Amino acid sequence: LGKTKGANVSASVVTTASVVTSSVVTASVVTVVTTASVVTSSVVIALVVITASVVTSSVVAASVVITASVVTSSVVNASVVTTASVVTSSVVAASVVTTASVM
Repeated sequence: LGKTKGANVSASVVTTASVVTSSVVTASVVTVVTTASVVTSSVVIALVVITASVVTSSVVAASVVITASVVTSSVVNASVVTTASVVTSSVVAASVVTTASVM
């Protein structure tokens, strides 16, 4: 009976140890998976944020370039109109002077 009880105790200890080891391994695997999930999630979030930042930066840069282009174009147009106005005025003035001179 002593030997049988000893064998039962040993079997019980081995089983318990096996269950504990299994539980620890499972817990460890779950932790690793969870950690991997968190890391993956963080990487994805970081990539999304970086991508969004780059896209935003590009859009802002493009917007600045377009705005600068429009402003430059407006300034050039205004300059051309002003010059044309000055030239027209000079031509009219010269014409008036010439006419007056002839008269």
